Amino acid sequence: MTKNEIFSYRANNLRQQAEEKFLPTTTLTSEKIKALSPEEIQQMFHELQIHQIELEMQNCELQRSHEELDVARARYFDLYDLAPVGYCTISEKDLILEVNLTAAAMLGVVKEALIKQPFSQFIQKEDQDIYYLHRKQLYETVMPQECDLRIVRNDKATLWVNLTATAVKDEDDAPVYRVIIKDISDRKRAEEKIQELNRDFISLLENTGDFIYFTGENNRYRFCSQTIANITGHACWRDIIDKHIFEVFPEKMAQIYYEENVSIFREGKPILNKLSPLYDTLGNEVWIITNKWPLTNGEGKVVGLFGISRDVTEIKQVQDELRKSEERLALALKATQDAIWDWDLVNNTLYYSPGCWQLVGYRENELNPDVELWRRLMHPVDLERINRVIKDAKAKEAPFVVEGLFLRKDGHYVPILIRGIILRDNGGKAIRLSGTATDLTEQKKIEAERSELERQRMQIEKAESLNRMADAIGHHCNNQLYAVIHNLELVLDVLPLGSDESERLIDAMKASHRAADVSRQMLTYLGQAPGKLELQDLSETCHGGLMMIRSFMPKNVSMELAISFPGPNIRANMSQMHQIVTSLVTNAWESVSENKGTITISVKTFSAANISLSNRFPVNWSPKENLYACIEVADTGIGITNADMEKIFDPFFTTKSVGRGLDLAVVLRFVSFHDGGLTVESEVGKGSIFRVFLPVSAEAVSV
Repeated sequence: MTKNEIFSYRANNLRQQAEEKFLPTTTLTSEKIKALSPEEIQQMFHELQIHQIELEMQNCELQRSHEELDVARARYFDLYDLAPVGYCTISEKDLILEVNLTAAAMLGVVKEALIKQPFSQFIQKEDQDIYYLHRKQLYETVMPQECDLRIVRNDKATLWVNLTATAVKDEDDAPVYRVIIKDISDRKRAEEKIQELNRDFISLLENTGDFIYFTGENNRYRFCSQTIANITGHACWRDIIDKHIFEVFPEKMAQIYYEENVSIFREGKPILNKLSPLYDTLGNEVWIITNKWPLTNGEGKVVGLFGISRDVTEIKQVQDELRKSEERLALALKATQDAIWDWDLVNNTLYYSPGCWQLVGYRENELNPDVELWRRLMHPVDLERINRVIKDAKAKEAPFVVEGLFLRKDGHYVPILIRGIILRDNGGKAIRLSGTATDLTEQKKIEAERSELERQRMQIEKAESLNRMADAIGHHCNNQLYAVIHNLELVLDVLPLGSDESERLIDAMKASHRAADVSRQMLTYLGQAPGKLELQDLSETCHGGLMMIRSFMPKNVSMELAISFPGPNIRANMSQMHQIVTSLVTNAWESVSENKGTITISVKTFSAANISLSNRFPVNWSPKENLYACIEVADTGIGITNADMEKIFDPFFTTKSVGRGLDLAVVLRFVSFHDGGLTVESEVGKGSIFRVFLPVSAEAVSV
């Protein structure tokens, strides 16, 4: 409802009430009105109009008063209930008589529920005495009182507050007091933090081994560390506070420090890493490194200085000794081409001999020879390990030996063996590392060749052993199975067709044929199954073989072909080529298992130089031709572990719940028949890639 609507409503309501009061008491009859003269009627009408105007003016004034009262009420709500501090009125008996919304929020209680509640029930137990004395002084002195204490909210949370109370009288002349409640939790936390920092600062001054101090413009000490008190003959650092430099140090030294300070105050520039002697009360010389910084106010004026000096006497003595050693070492290094390095831990510098630069293929100092150079050149995989070895060596007495890969200028990594020893000062602190670096490239190459030859020898011996075993088992099983099958056929001829006995014998016959098939695969693996070689397009051959098995593939496996026509020509046994493709694809979908996966088959050509040396089968196969056709079968299956890689082509080896373990063995045998080889790439959890390489024929396939 708008202000005009409110005004109209109140005016109509007032007129209705006036008419109700006027009608019962009126005595102005029609006869009396007729008896009045026109002048009297005119006068009466004039008086009524005047009176009506007066009433309307009074009504307007009343309306304005109502509006001002509404504004005052809203202002009171803003100023009192929504004030940024809490307000409450408390009786002499500590009962809450009035409270604003802010105070209620601080206490965590609805405003109306606080009325007549004791205010002390919200005071933390440990602070009740503070509150009691606060109220006692308030009533005794009738003067405003203030205190800090903790209140416990309704949700049990604790809040630091400041109470400012004033004693007054209420309408009944009863004593009450009005309280302002301020949340000072942030201030209290800041005060506690400042106190903690002060404790830490004093602990630093009393326990540091450095000389720490702060002086004002007048060159008087504001604070200093206990070390300054010790060297100047004072019992406590507090005894130096407010003393002038000339009151603390001998005159000669004080003059030097005074002139330094004057320069800082005048120019506003710090003094950094100044090495100078300092003499204690007994005249003993102490070498210190000093840093002093100017301190400025908000206007940029230097108002004081802060200084730190460190005792480096022992370090300086060691440096002098090391300088002499470095001179001797420099002469020795010039006379040798060995890779030698020397790391000065005190000055954090590292020397690399010409031999070190030769190891990584750079001219001497072609790169910035700082202490981080070796880390920049080291392979990231080795960095953490070698850092840990050096860190451990610093903490122990024994020399260290560690191997890592370093980046040469030509872009490849070279294996380097690092040997080092630690030099320590009298206190046992490591101050120097020195050692040599040796290129292990040739040694690694010889070791790899030896390891590969040993692996090939073992694989050949294993293959020969498996051949002998498979030959014996294959022939023996084949002979026995033919006898079994022949006898089963004889018995089936005399049994009624469809009888239970004949059905069981038929099942036995099927099992015997499956066993005979395994035996034939073993004989094929042994190379005792002949095969006719014919000229063919490898792409056409693979495509034909894939069409035969596509319908048998599991639904969770999709096949993608990357075969271009015409493909490379080869001379091979077509049946064996189909068997190779079928076995590789079957192996691929079995590796996918029940997961959703993809098999990609492609036909390519490779030069002999581009055929991978790793995981090559047979292990003693090496390409003799310049160009090879390649059947590539890639899957997204479970992959092959390193431990299984050398066994996957062994007869009867399988990691699957299905299969006889002969498919890949037969594939390898067929590939060997054709003077070819295989390579395998695999990553556990991501899949495998089998590549079959067969010599390309220069002959053209007749159409």
